[in-house]
Amino acid sequence: MSKSKQSKPKELVLDTKDKKFAGVAGGIAKYFDADPALVRVVAVILVILTGIIPGIIIYGVFYLLMKNTDTKQ
Repeated sequence: MSKSKQSKPKELVLDTKDKKFAGVAGGIAKYFDADPALVRVVAVILVILTGIIPGIIIYGVFYLLMKNTDTKQ
């Protein structure tokens, strides 16, 4: 039997290189292999449509739940 190469599963992590506010949109864009600018535009639209405060809370929850891979802490 031959050993099959198992690839590491994708992780939803904060993007420390391509971040504007906290790295949430950059991390989501990297996870889905999408354009970070597009993810940011969608995030702003969703924040506006949900009524500013709930959208900001959801963004904060994503920030708290996503892993931070930055080693300079």
